[in-house]
Amino acid sequence: MAAALPYSNCCHPWRATDITAYLEKGSVIEKAQQIAAHESSRTTKLYDRTKDELTLDEINCDLT
Repeated sequence: MAAALPYSNCCHPWRATDITAYLEKGSVIEKAQQIAAHESSRTTKLYDRTKDELTLDEINCDLT
């Protein structure tokens, strides 16, 4: 019987976080590709979030 887990429990967001953090530390996509065991750097680039921008509207933070 397969587990019915929501997408938020999937490994892909974690992979994206790890690959992005690794690239932000100055590594190259080819090294991240090796670590992720991807055959193509095109696949690894799908997980690269270094160009994403976060706006204050996207952050749900109440400091009051």
